[in-house]
Amino acid sequence: TGPGVVYRAHIFTSSGALNVTELGSFGETVDAIVVGGGGAGGSGDTGSRWSGAGGGAGGFISLPGHTVAVSSYPIVIGAGGNFGYYGPSGVTGGTGTNTTGFSSTAYGGGGGGTRSIDSVPQQAGTAGASGGGGSGHNTASAPGTGSKGNTNRPLQGNPGGDGYYAGGGGGGAGGAGSSTSPTLNSNGGAGGAGLPNNYVGFATHYSGGGGAGGAFAPAIPSPSTGSGTGGAGGS
Repeated sequence: TGPGVVYRAHIFTSSGALNVTELGSFGETVDAIVVGGGGAGGSGDTGSRWSGAGGGAGGFISLPGHTVAVSSYPIVIGAGGNFGYYGPSGVTGGTGTNTTGFSSTAYGGGGGGTRSIDSVPQQAGTAGASGGGGSGHNTASAPGTGSKGNTNRPLQGNPGGDGYYAGGGGGGAGGAGSSTSPTLNSNGGAGGAGLPNNYVGFATHYSGGGGAGGAFAPAIPSPSTGSGTGGAGGS
């Protein structure tokens, strides 16, 4: 950052506390980001031609120049959601949990829809900081789409994408998840983009949405190439 300038990153991947014991000559501000737990993707069963949807990203909050004092600042790290699974009553991907720090809350992402069976309606994605995508369907004559999950924190994320045969992508902090089309051989919806940040000392992205799985017709022996790509999320 320049001669004589010290910039130190403290990265929390589990809950704890930032303990400020002395301000010294480093000033009284910190640059912080708070990221919620991501939503889980939905499921497609083994051998399925139709797919589950991508999970929505956890919320993203940037706090540049946040003032601190000599004190202890608790940090609670939110976990990702539990995976969705297929069955007679398919379970949607779970919603992520919230992350809190510096009096701010980054909310969890919404879960992606699990693919429906036979004539059961497609599962919608659930709402979250970014919404999960809607599921794909395994019945070629099924009408309608698996509806996207909306964002319930529009300053932290975006909606997911609608699913048709292939699932829709999960929303990301930088953009909505992609919807899919009524085409048998189709890629899964891409996850919404994450947002860039360099507070850890290098440029990376956070809160990218999850990509959905692809769909393929019965005559095609494997899923279509490039099925479901994630957003530009952090590694």
